[in-house]
Amino acid sequence: MDKQLNNILCKKCGKQIKPDSTFCPYCGEKQIGLKKSSDKGRLKHRIFIIAGITIVCILGVILCSDPQNHKSSQGDSGDMEICSECNGEGIITQTCFECDGEGIIIQTCSECDGVCYTDCSECYGSGRTRCTWCLGEGDNDCITCRGTGRIECGMCLGRGYDSDDNHCFSCGGTGYTQCSMCFGNGKAECASCFGRGYKDCSECYGVGRIECSECDGEGEVRVECPECDGTGKVDAQY
Repeated sequence: MDKQLNNILCKKCGKQIKPDSTFCPYCGEKQIGLKKSSDKGRLKHRIFIIAGITIVCILGVILCSDPQNHKSSQGDSGDMEICSECNGEGIITQTCFECDGEGIIIQTCSECDGVCYTDCSECYGSGRTRCTWCLGEGDNDCITCRGTGRIECGMCLGRGYDSDDNHCFSCGGTGYTQCSMCFGNGKAECASCFGRGYKDCSECYGVGRIECSECDGEGEVRVECPECDGTGKVDAQY
């Protein structure tokens, strides 16, 4: 095969002949100057090949010695570059729009609905409690007559007659007189509630409401932002 590639063509009949042939073995034409021209063609061909290899080697050395140029050539070839915004992570951190980066949001107090107070749990908002002394009746059994409304007569000592066996004029012979403390009612006004049957609530001082313990009377509460979990920052896809 190599010998055939090195053959030359006859200038008359055009058939392949050996490069060192003086005459064509097919037509007998004398071959003058073909050998020299063929040698020159092969020489030029070899020079072009060597020059091409040399240029390729020089370009390779230049590209390998210049990383910036190499990176640029990679970018031009379609390879992805690292994003300067997210450093290649695909996520950037932003200020939470829900809490403006504070991590805390203010909400209306759910315990008092923003009115700053709640009904007193002791008196259920009435401002008063039942008197425990009289159980809400406002009076008690008279302690002097023990609720009977009468007491032993001091004149006859309850006998109903005097030393002469006469009816006692003080008690009319009954042996007792009307109680001066309760006037015969057997009941006396409660000294604790003054006959009202109730007292002002000691928890709310009779107002019926107390400061909301959830918001400390402010009507608003500060809670951790659910959007950013209190960090003030959120991750967003970039």
